[in-house]
Amino acid sequence: MKRILAFGAGRVAKPCIQYLLQKEDYEVFLVDKLRENLDFTLSGKSRGYPVSDDALENSGRLMDEYRPDVVLCLLPAAMNLKVAEECIRRSINMTAASYAKEEIRNLGKEAEAKGITLLFEMGLDPGIDHMSAAKTIKHVHDDNGKIDSFWSVCGSLPDASANNNPFGYKLSWAPSSVVDSSKREAKIIKDKRFIVMPDGETYLHPSFVEIKGLGWFEEYANGDSTPYVHAYGMPEVKDVYRGTLRYIGWSETIHAMLRLGLYESSRFDLSKMTYSDLIRKLTGISSPNAIESAGAFLGLDSSSAVLHRLKWLGFFEDAPIPETFETTKQLTADLYLKKLTYMPHEKDIVVMQHRFDVSYPERGSAKKIVSTMVVRGEISGETAISRTTGLPLAIGTDCLLRGKISQKGVVIPTSAEIFDPVLAELEKFGFKFEEYTE
Repeated sequence: MKRILAFGAGRVAKPCIQYLLQKEDYEVFLVDKLRENLDFTLSGKSRGYPVSDDALENSGRLMDEYRPDVVLCLLPAAMNLKVAEECIRRSINMTAASYAKEEIRNLGKEAEAKGITLLFEMGLDPGIDHMSAAKTIKHVHDDNGKIDSFWSVCGSLPDASANNNPFGYKLSWAPSSVVDSSKREAKIIKDKRFIVMPDGETYLHPSFVEIKGLGWFEEYANGDSTPYVHAYGMPEVKDVYRGTLRYIGWSETIHAMLRLGLYESSRFDLSKMTYSDLIRKLTGISSPNAIESAGAFLGLDSSSAVLHRLKWLGFFEDAPIPETFETTKQLTADLYLKKLTYMPHEKDIVVMQHRFDVSYPERGSAKKIVSTMVVRGEISGETAISRTTGLPLAIGTDCLLRGKISQKGVVIPTSAEIFDPVLAELEKFGFKFEEYTE
């Protein structure tokens, strides 16, 4: 019997844990501070054991107590480093859906020396995006082709039937994480040159994109695209772009909120303030109507869709700001949680698309390959984002436990020994890319 110690029972945990509990030779010890999260995720399944504890604070002690064969981490990305360090100290394999950021990659040699695998980026984005892209790139190379340009976007959005707020967005992950991502630096490659967009500048450069069968969206560069030249094995590539897909209007709104200072993590005296007082304070423009203050500061007419979205969210109300908030980032995350939440009857949708410009020098020909995956959630069932994030992680964990992954150190799923079995298993759940060429 293999033992899995899983940290975190949040929004995307249930499909992951339930998949592993279907395997008769696994037992799962699931750690979370909230008992209701544990009960929901385990759903009374045999060989699933709830552990009410602080996974981050006590990760080392819990590893010593349960002696797992693998640690599966479903905690927010910022908590991965400590868990990974504790795994290395005890020579325990680890899997996670989050990015292998620089501080994680720096652990690679130490993990390799211990003979263990830290398998990261095993979710949707990152995760399925890597596996599907790397598989297509390998096929092109095997056919003596070259990748001239790689473009990839992904979005987790309300399905059309649930797209009923002016933001065109609802929370499929923690509101604090959505807020944090709004100031993320983005890097792309254009004509083999690195282009950097710091601190949310990416929202100044969105573009429209049509996804056949779904309609028009906007997309903007997201995160660091540059490592994937090497990770995907395409040294010949000229352009690399990875972006986020949203309904139209998102980027101009987030840019305005960044200008207003609504995503700041520095302490700000919010005591005895109303939301409208805060807008006047941030803009330095006093007006009886906070909409006028924001409009004057942003250079927007009062009829602007951006201002109407901020009004709907609650930023222009005369209601007092709760005393517990110390930063504008906390306040914004709280409003997101109150206003951008899925109701039980509402469905989400995950859309991922890759576009490859490919040339075949020996044949003197070229083509564009467009590959698209669409997954919809189920009413009163599992969300599309929880399935597309949790199931790849579960399948990767299963492959690691069964000895199907030979690589040691910090690993992401861009090799055939990982993407072939994981993508094949995901197709059984309907996660399939439809491909056409132009």
